[in-house]
Amino acid sequence: MEWDGSGDSVVAAFARWAAHERAAEAAGTRSRERSLRDQAAGEATWSGLLVDLSETQGEVALDVGGRRLSGRLVGVGPDFCVLEQRSRRASLVPSDRIVAIWQESPASGSRFPHLQLSFTSALAALAAERAPVCLILSGGGQLSGELVGSGTDLVTVRTDSAARRTVHVRICHIDVCELR
Repeated sequence: MEWDGSGDSVVAAFARWAAHERAAEAAGTRSRERSLRDQAAGEATWSGLLVDLSETQGEVALDVGGRRLSGRLVGVGPDFCVLEQRSRRASLVPSDRIVAIWQESPASGSRFPHLQLSFTSALAALAAERAPVCLILSGGGQLSGELVGSGTDLVTVRTDSAARRTVHVRICHIDVCELR
């Protein structure tokens, strides 16, 4: 500190010292925040990112099978998420079918899923209720009807068509299961 012995010079020196300390503390805080962000990014997982986005309830867009679905993520399981679309209808989307996630604000992705059931188990629960669904299939196809059965690697749908045909679909080829 520099001063000439007067009260004013001592106060001015203290003010310079305090300003220097505030600047050093702010720089340290920014450095710690950057380090924590970098650490969180290094620990990020796809599932964790989905969990973070479901907790913020913000709008997202998911690129799935050549389509872009928009809405809010409202639940995440170990291998799927539940997207409430703008129409207020829920869609189950297998995590591994999501190619990209578009969002307004960043999320860290270092969290764990809340739902303790798999996509296959969720489909089985819907089949037990004979839920009306629209399955969006890889390759661009669509299948609407009543979900009447679910096995280890397939689901069975009774179509809405006049013939009410039964169709079996491999679960690995379902991009989205929209609830109707």
